[in-house]
Amino acid sequence: SFRVLRCTCCSVIFNLEKTQYRGDAQSFWCPSCRFRAMDPFNEVSREGVLHCALLGLGGYEFEVNLSRLQDWRDAGETIWLRMLQVDSQELFQVWPEELAVEVDGCQLFRIAPPEKGHKRRDVPQDITSWLQAGPNVLRLRFTDAQGLALGLVRAAPKAPRRLCQDVPRQEAPEARAKLLALLRNSEEAETILQVVARLDQDGLEFVASRQLSLLCPVALARVERPARGRRCRHLRCFGLAAYCRSNYGMAAFNNRWSCPVCNKRVRPEELLIDGFVEEILQKTEEECEEVLLSPSDGSWSLVE
Repeated sequence: SFRVLRCTCCSVIFNLEKTQYRGDAQSFWCPSCRFRAMDPFNEVSREGVLHCALLGLGGYEFEVNLSRLQDWRDAGETIWLRMLQVDSQELFQVWPEELAVEVDGCQLFRIAPPEKGHKRRDVPQDITSWLQAGPNVLRLRFTDAQGLALGLVRAAPKAPRRLCQDVPRQEAPEARAKLLALLRNSEEAETILQVVARLDQDGLEFVASRQLSLLCPVALARVERPARGRRCRHLRCFGLAAYCRSNYGMAAFNNRWSCPVCNKRVRPEELLIDGFVEEILQKTEEECEEVLLSPSDGSWSLVE
């Protein structure tokens, strides 16, 4: 069959064949582009997708010639086997219910069905050490992998420190304007603008939503290089390095890249360093853990 969509990432016309895709066609990414973006800590170039295919019933076999395998190994690069759900926009790793993978007749690994009542944690597989320079025949044994795409990719490791270097900084005036808009338009801001305050036991009036915490919810210390996602609607930032390091060390691959404040998906390309909060951090003492923001002009003051 012939059913095509244009990838909004690379502009290639992709044939879905019999695979279902119910998402927005204007947001469709082809499997190759999604495999390249899947793991920011193992960077895949455009030439790094060595094999990509839609799967179906009863298994799949293919041959790949890795004539430059030793050069890649010497450069620290690795070969990964990945799968994903085509009918999704998430960059999650998804294996079939049960899977056995062989190379040249030798079993590499097996994915067992999930235990009853438990959710299996699927992770991509590094198969570099089982491959040889030259032709390799890979055989995947499964009963049903309909709706899944397979990717064999060559990746270069990317440390959290390098990932942080790629995150752009939003200059202070623009970042301040964004915070001001959040204060005025968010649900928290409605509380402020309606002057919904309460009195504490000492009779002091305060509005909690005006408070900007300067503590990182990941490191539980003063924020360093304050960041948040472009789509996040909260005032609080998290530390950029702490966020990247925590995701790097997270074994549950599909749980990575969740904002520690609002739980929205915030991948590295969606991060912004907040220049306004950076200025506040520079102008306050180390002991200062929060400031008050004004919904009228976005100015800040110390909490007394």
